[in-house]
Amino acid sequence: MRRVLAALALGLAATVAPLTATVLDSVEERHVGVASGINNAVSRMAGLLAIAVIGAVIAGRFGTVLDQQIGGTKLSPPAQREVNNARDAALAGTDVPRRVPKAEQDRIEPAVDDASVSAFHLGMGVAGGLMIVGGLISAAGIVDPKRRREPEPAPRAVQAGECGRAHPADLAEPVPGELSPAPAGASPGPMDSAL
Repeated sequence: MRRVLAALALGLAATVAPLTATVLDSVEERHVGVASGINNAVSRMAGLLAIAVIGAVIAGRFGTVLDQQIGGTKLSPPAQREVNNARDAALAGTDVPRRVPKAEQDRIEPAVDDASVSAFHLGMGVAGGLMIVGGLISAAGIVDPKRRREPEPAPRAVQAGECGRAHPADLAEPVPGELSPAPAGASPGPMDSAL
């Protein structure tokens, strides 16, 4: 069990940083702050929901399998207490105390072990399924930066010293709704003479 949890921890450590980098790299530079906030919020909420949902699934499965294993067996009050304690602490395992008769110990311990293994397998299956769903959503939603459409460049700003001079690229057709340039030889207006 410790090896499985260690492998799970290493897997999470190896995927969290690249996932964050991928999410932040998939948006335009001006949206990086929003993407980072959403990534953090979703990861926190998903972690909390996953713990709650998987915990409920594990507890339900543990109780069901334990009832199937011990169901219908008459147990002494100390043995029944141990079964109830095991049900309250799913996956914790149990060392049945000596006050429980040996025949009941031999019945309870394998039942608790079987219920723990079955519940753990189901919990890991649900977690793996959620990871696959998350991967599919990410594959559909994260855009490769090389394929991302860049925004159109902003209009060229006029540099100092170019005021009053027209740039050759700006002498094309006038934009509808704008004033057209004064015809050649026209007298300057009052605003032009002030410049």
